[in-house]
Amino acid sequence: MPRKIEIVTKLSSQLMRFLFSRSAKKLNIDIDIKEDEISAKIESNVTLNDQDLHLLESYLKVESHEEMAYYYLPLAGEYGSDEDMMLISMLVNSVEIDYDKEKLLLKIKFLVHSR
Repeated sequence: MPRKIEIVTKLSSQLMRFLFSRSAKKLNIDIDIKEDEISAKIESNVTLNDQDLHLLESYLKVESHEEMAYYYLPLAGEYGSDEDMMLISMLVNSVEIDYDKEKLLLKIKFLVHSR
């Protein structure tokens, strides 16, 4: 469980930094911890252009490379780089991104479960 908590904590922190750097007006995080998995839901009122949304998707929807990601996980988040999201996302089991351009509402859901 400590490794899953580290993954969720670091990815949530990086997402907060990404959204606040784009002037997010409101941000909610809901984390549900179960015995074998942790799910996180992040909702934010934020204005994202197509480039921001594409960048976010490229950081979060990456192919799993567990060996490399676990090796670098302790360093991720130390320097606040958006690219750290890509590294941490290699350890996430699923990610959903939904952005309503009219309401300026971003919803991100991700799941980390035991391997």
